Amino acid sequence: MRATQILAILSLLACAPVLAEGARPPQRAAARPAVLDEVLRRVEEVAKRGGRPVVVFDLDSTLFDNRYRTWRLLLEWAEQSGDRAAAARIRALPIAEVVYSLSENMARVGLEGPRAEAAKAYWLAHFFSDRGAEMDWPEAGAVAYVREVHRRGGIVVYLTGRDAPRMATGTTESLRTWGFPVGVPDVVLMLKPEKETKDLTYKRQATAAIEALGTVVAAFDNQPENVLLFAKTWPKATTVWLETNHSPGAPEVPARIPRVKNFLRR
Repeated sequence: MRATQILAILSLLACAPVLAEGARPPQRAAARPAVLDEVLRRVEEVAKRGGRPVVVFDLDSTLFDNRYRTWRLLLEWAEQSGDRAAAARIRALPIAEVVYSLSENMARVGLEGPRAEAAKAYWLAHFFSDRGAEMDWPEAGAVAYVREVHRRGGIVVYLTGRDAPRMATGTTESLRTWGFPVGVPDVVLMLKPEKETKDLTYKRQATAAIEALGTVVAAFDNQPENVLLFAKTWPKATTVWLETNHSPGAPEVPARIPRVKNFLRR
């Protein structure tokens, strides 16, 4: 893969977490800390031997919980369109009950027919945008874990299916706002150069460039097809599946692949 196909955003600004007043990310069930600790130990071991340990992290539904993004955009549409009944039903929908499927979420709040089409159009226009990227909350423990990977000498690679033209600025700002390492050495943000590229295709293409950075120690992703790709591509690394949300009809993840629901280690 040519270097021009990869966007690496490295800013010199410091990472200072700025939390929205009253914001409390909805936490999923506790993670299994053993694999998380093992990845950290491996990072440290490779670094002490003079190597360059690389840890790959997806963003959506891996480091970030984007259920609030969907919930908020549906509510905005309802309020702006004057649909008070739909707005009330959306407000009553707990964030924890928002699912991956947009159509299922709309059905839960009674959006059907032309209203559902209008809501979907609004969602599509704003979900994949800089503004949309800044609506997400980190998954529980994610900020501390990524910072620890970096502190122990790991090269942090954010490998996302988000595309650069629409989401580069918002993604960088979101990472910085919540306190993820960004804009410092050994941190790389990789986004699709164009929205039309399939996520799996882009991530497959990106593996060679990632390998050139050092020794891939671990990869974290929520989409089963990406998990299977990484497990096959990097058999000596630890591939971890985030059991959060993923696209319907995804392949089954073998039991041998470790899985967690967030990044809480205790």
